[in-house]
Amino acid sequence: VIVLMCGACLLLNYSASELAVRPLERMLTSIKRSAKAIFSSVAALEPEGDEEDFGEDMDGEVALLERVVRKIATLAELSSKKNPFDEAVMTDMKSEELGVLALTAVQTTRRVNQTDNVGADAGDETIRNEVTVTMQWQLEEIGLAYEVVNSWEFNILDLNDKKQEQISAWLLMNNPGSCAYTEHNVDIQKLRAFISLVSKGYLANPYHNFMHAVDVTHTVFRYMTLMQADKIM
Repeated sequence: VIVLMCGACLLLNYSASELAVRPLERMLTSIKRSAKAIFSSVAALEPEGDEEDFGEDMDGEVALLERVVRKIATLAELSSKKNPFDEAVMTDMKSEELGVLALTAVQTTRRVNQTDNVGADAGDETIRNEVTVTMQWQLEEIGLAYEVVNSWEFNILDLNDKKQEQISAWLLMNNPGSCAYTEHNVDIQKLRAFISLVSKGYLANPYHNFMHAVDVTHTVFRYMTLMQADKIM
């Protein structure tokens, strides 16, 4: 009886860890990562004496969330068209800093005024970062970072069969130009089942295999992102 009770306790402990503790740890890790990006993006907007140290010795998760909310409020103010300093501040921001605005579900646009010396191709430039918190969490479940997926450094050879299927579904669901349609019209479970069947249909050969198909899918995603296909499709 004692052995059975000990076994049941161990089983309950393992189940609680897998179902509650580990997902919570992943969420908090994502929050900390986003917080670091937010802090770095607004560091130039605050007086030097007001800079906050962001490290592991924080007062607590609640204090961290409060600081994140304050930073997000600053970024939201910058994204407002009513802010007269919006243009000047955003001009000095880097692309990764502009990406933080996308995390607040605010589309950030900055206009670049070209002089006559630039030429006839001068015009308005819109800078957007397509990454969202949901997309980041989905990639973290796969074990990848958006910065790697959205770059030419992505190497399909580093992924096992299961992760190849998972990243294929992610690329198809979040492909610029079609993500709005797939979000409302495609069942993710059916899509994953379809990808699983497709992967099993490939013959074992050194080149035209499922790994090559995933690589082509990623290349299409990369080109569609670079050309900002969501604006023209």
